Amino acid sequence: MVIEEYNVKKVLMTYMNDDSTTFDMLLESIDRYDVTSEIPKIGTEYTLGELSFKILAPLEVSDDGNEMSLIVKLTHGDMDFIFMGDAGETTEKLLLEAYTVSELDCEFLKVGHHGSESSSSAEFLSAVSVDIAAISCGKYNEYGHPRGEVLDRLADSGCDTVLRTDTMGTVVVSSDGSSLKVISE
Repeated sequence: MVIEEYNVKKVLMTYMNDDSTTFDMLLESIDRYDVTSEIPKIGTEYTLGELSFKILAPLEVSDDGNEMSLIVKLTHGDMDFIFMGDAGETTEKLLLEAYTVSELDCEFLKVGHHGSESSSSAEFLSAVSVDIAAISCGKYNEYGHPRGEVLDRLADSGCDTVLRTDTMGTVVVSSDGSSLKVISE
């Protein structure tokens, strides 16, 4: 776990009732390594050196853990990144209602819910007008992620590059504040 590998001081998380083994392991690591945990308020902004990030969601409480994903917009100079966690179209609609297109515009999008058919609606992709999208999913996964219709919607939205961990392995995207650089396995 990240907490065990790095000197983590604080974990930002959403409120949710999750009885999964992974969630239990997270809570145990937070306790074992004396890490502070915080449930941030929507709109809270944080600064890390030259980077800043803003909490965009979850915008409402849901029984669906995926829709409770913490969604973050990170800014580094002229580069904006949105990380969707496992959120799908339900959360995308809420984001479109809560924020202007300029607030959602980004150069990089970590696609929600591993590129499942319930994520990356055409309306949302139009709003974010992303250049580079990343989809985190396992090779030959049983869910068929990413779904072809999501890849089609990304292409139709004008996204220049889709990075997929199932075909590329580990993907690292770095920024100098004015451009992005992609490195993969």
